[in-house]
Amino acid sequence: MSEERYEIREKIGQGGVGAVYHAYDTQLNREVAIKRVLAEGGFEDQEGATRQLIKEAAALSAVQHPHIVTVYDTGIDDDGPYVVMELINGLTLDEMVERGTLTWADFKEIALQSQEALIAAQDLNLLHRDLKPTNIMVCWLASGKFQVKLVDFGLAKFSAQPSLQTIDHGDAVFGSIFFMAPEQFERTPLDKYTDMYAMGCLYYYSLTGVYPFSGETAPEVMASHLQNRVQPLQELRPDIPAWACEWVMWHLARDIHARPQSAREALEKFLVEDKNNSLTQSVDTQTAGINPATGLITPAGSQTGAVKLNTNTASVTAQSSLTPPGASAATSPHSKAATQPMQPAIPAGPKFTPASAPEAIADTGDDDEVEIAFPVQQKKPISAAAKWALIGTLSLLAVILSILLVHFKKQSNENKQFNKIMQAVSSPAVTEIELEESDVNILLKTIASQDANSDRNAILKSLYLAKPANNSFNVDIMISNFATSAIMPDGTRTELFRAVLGGRANEDIIGPMLQYAKDADPDREPAAAAVGAAQRAAVQNEATVYFSDFLNLINNSESSAIRSTAESACAALLKLSNNRELSTYRNQIKASYQNALSQDVKLTALRLLGTAGGKASADLLSDLIADGTDTDKMAAIVALEQWNDDSQFMTLIDTVENSSNPRLRKQAFDSSLKFLRSTFERRKDFENQDMWQNLADTAQTPEEKMAIIRALASQRPKWGLPIIRPFTTDRNDKVSDYAERAVERFN
Repeated sequence: MSEERYEIREKIGQGGVGAVYHAYDTQLNREVAIKRVLAEGGFEDQEGATRQLIKEAAALSAVQHPHIVTVYDTGIDDDGPYVVMELINGLTLDEMVERGTLTWADFKEIALQSQEALIAAQDLNLLHRDLKPTNIMVCWLASGKFQVKLVDFGLAKFSAQPSLQTIDHGDAVFGSIFFMAPEQFERTPLDKYTDMYAMGCLYYYSLTGVYPFSGETAPEVMASHLQNRVQPLQELRPDIPAWACEWVMWHLARDIHARPQSAREALEKFLVEDKNNSLTQSVDTQTAGINPATGLITPAGSQTGAVKLNTNTASVTAQSSLTPPGASAATSPHSKAATQPMQPAIPAGPKFTPASAPEAIADTGDDDEVEIAFPVQQKKPISAAAKWALIGTLSLLAVILSILLVHFKKQSNENKQFNKIMQAVSSPAVTEIELEESDVNILLKTIASQDANSDRNAILKSLYLAKPANNSFNVDIMISNFATSAIMPDGTRTELFRAVLGGRANEDIIGPMLQYAKDADPDREPAAAAVGAAQRAAVQNEATVYFSDFLNLINNSESSAIRSTAESACAALLKLSNNRELSTYRNQIKASYQNALSQDVKLTALRLLGTAGGKASADLLSDLIADGTDTDKMAAIVALEQWNDDSQFMTLIDTVENSSNPRLRKQAFDSSLKFLRSTFERRKDFENQDMWQNLADTAQTPEEKMAIIRALASQRPKWGLPIIRPFTTDRNDKVSDYAERAVERFN
């Protein structure tokens, strides 16, 4: 590095394998950041460190984007390799969160800008693979707005195909363990789904101030990721729109195929949901909002936004820019054949007249006409068989022509009706569209084709808002039958399940969806999406009768995604069940636990017992905490976290106080905290104060104390101040400072 060009000012950061310096570029008169590899860094040799840094420089230089750090220069000098980058003056995301969790408005900007950055990287098949709060920088522009920058692609590499996680010489996985995807622990090939998961962890952390997957030790954190044990974001941030919480949780799916397929898909869904939510609120204040599963407008109780598309209604002008589905070049008014002038059928030329002999050529005196004589031959009569063959051929041609004419006329009519539907659904105020059965058929046939990409979102919205004309047919059964049987790409089938049927949530589709999930390949995305659609329909309609069907999926499916979704359905239906149903379902869950051959199924059954409650369940869980294996104890503690009343809270507190196993103690503390945070509203102030004080008395580590302070400061109940104030004199400076700031928020 030329010392004449770059003047080193100060060291501004240092990681495991490199240090970053604040420097000044004397040639271009600008401040820059220079990254060097440390000789004593995380590589076994300097050659390896050099390769890593050069790879980082190559990756970054390929991406030119306002939300990704820019590389200016790179090289090698006597001190080793270096990379010159733009200097970012701002705060890292974790520094932002230390000041307080993000507001909804700030989070929207963070989400939009970070997804745009990932789109740019993914378009170049570039993976970051080390997304964490310190690698998200926030800087402020002169206008007062802030700008997000993704930094440190030190672990990134170009990879059009999934790649294996890089490991260092100690066989340790690079990256921050709290933000690593499950596949990084399993050492399976990585792809863009890995970055989507990490980004979801970042979003969750920025909104709550806590890690979505936590633990006292690295193995505990790893287990939390692998078991996908995460508290729903909506429970921690009820002030955030429900659809946005679901959008964040979408990124955290255990199954990679249940996550966003790309940053582009995630961003598009965010924009659609945010726009529709805003439009719906402005049009009808009674509208339920945006369904988080669909990204489409949820119908309001009012019919003012309804659109009819019957022949008796006013016609809707088709959009001029739309290409009719299925139109061919030969029939399009813009095709080449339609624009060429018609040519005469027979070219002009001399007139030929038969004569007695081919040699007889007579000059008629007309310069333009010559008669050529040919010998006259006797015509042979056509046989009856030939006549009938000719008649048959002509008749067949006539039939084919008639069929083609009918087909083209039908296609033309379908194109007109399709354009009419697309025009109607483009209105922001529309909340339902009245369709004939033929209209639904047109939409389904079009979306299943490969030509529907440009109209895909509009078609999905039309199907989601569809209302049968005169209630003459069942829209949901019609869509369900098509979606489960027609040939189409997996992505299209998944969208029909998730965005349409799941959003409409008609009870009629629960059975067909569960049957499809049972019969389909469990490893393909549509199977899990079908269970998700059935779950939403069952919960919205309080169809507790389907509890056993979802439990059977848990018992028999080999797909973790299907089991996870079915577990969510069972847990929700248990909360909706009456006492008689609960008694039956508890017995079924207990039988599932006792008969399960899979450890995953056993653990799921224990968690469901916690949701179901009851004395028998409490006795079983208490016995496991006392005498079970560590795995059983851990699952029983998590089950008590789901308990439907306060009767088992002291069991958790006793476990925190008396457990000799640090791992179990930490889990009991975390479960106690989650239980209290999710049940704030159901008890009186003095009851809340007593229970929170019991938990505060058990806190030992700085992390536990700060977790209590953070939880109470976010809600700011009056009774919380006496619990926080003693922490202001804690021996740990970080805890005392944090408590003092929290006390200030109360005042």
